[in-house]
Amino acid sequence: MPPEGHSRTEEEQERQGIVSRAESLWKLTASSESDFVKYLLLSTAGGAVATLSFMGHEQDLRAMWGPRVALFAFLLGVVFCGAMLAVRARVISMAYVRFLEDVAKFRKSDISWEELVSRSSPKHGALIIHTLQGVTYACLIVGVAAGVFTVWTRQ
Repeated sequence: MPPEGHSRTEEEQERQGIVSRAESLWKLTASSESDFVKYLLLSTAGGAVATLSFMGHEQDLRAMWGPRVALFAFLLGVVFCGAMLAVRARVISMAYVRFLEDVAKFRKSDISWEELVSRSSPKHGALIIHTLQGVTYACLIVGVAAGVFTVWTRQ
């Protein structure tokens, strides 16, 4: 039953407006997260390649701890970024399967529209994804810091 003062069409228009806005925000969120992940992967992989090139060019640098730390941090960053992508893919896949199951329940009137909408966004796995993003970013910072330290001090 529509709320008092609302007709059935006004309620449907409100619902469509909410759904449309939610979809827009979801796409913007997904795009922003995807851009950040691309940045992390490109930066850590690029850092590893640059460090390897730097070490390969200068014989003395291979014995220094700075380039080794930078290379190790960048490589760890690449590994953690890959793990984050794998976890994220799994979380989204599980959310999709759960959504399809919930749509079937909604069509049988086992759950309400509001419940379908609230259960449709991936909630599980967010903590591990954000943790892996943070660790990857920390690896990037450590690699850059080790590289800068090496350039300034030649150690």
